[in-house]
Amino acid sequence: MIRKVMRDRGVKKEIGFSSADVGDTDDSSSLHGFLSDGKTHKQWEKIYKLAESLGSGMKLILKAGEDVALKDGPYINESA
Repeated sequence: MIRKVMRDRGVKKEIGFSSADVGDTDDSSSLHGFLSDGKTHKQWEKIYKLAESLGSGMKLILKAGEDVALKDGPYINESA
């Protein structure tokens, strides 16, 4: 729906660009860039699997935090 409205209005979305460090050192040659939905990098499948795994892990952490917050009551930041 949103994409259709964007097309109808002539709105163009900028292409997303990310980078990933695929090395074990601080060597800048281990930093690789890729475009959103890009499959030109020779390790694109590993990159997408890792990104999916990280996303799933973050969702689990957020869910666990919500469960703890609901069980322990509201969090009040007294240092603010």
